Amino acid sequence: MFGEVTGRTVRKFVKKSKHLFRKWDSWGVDCDFWHEQKKGGVTRLEILDSEEKMLYTIDMDEETWADHMADFGHGMQYFIPRKYFKKNAAKE
Repeated sequence: MFGEVTGRTVRKFVKKSKHLFRKWDSWGVDCDFWHEQKKGGVTRLEILDSEEKMLYTIDMDEETWADHMADFGHGMQYFIPRKYFKKNAAKE
């Protein structure tokens, strides 16, 4: 499972020390999962970093960030730079 879906939002749970791709300061999202969720009507991605207690949010229709893709042995992934996310303290 890559995340949980609630309504039109999909949420991924990550740990910065393990999941942040530092080269591009980006969060990775499986390409197939991304397109499957969009096809199913999901419009927003939330990434909850449990280490820093931060919630990153991005509109899935806005793909101005889409210049980073790679496969490091786990399937093709989009790497979305953190600068494109809205960032808020997590309430959970």
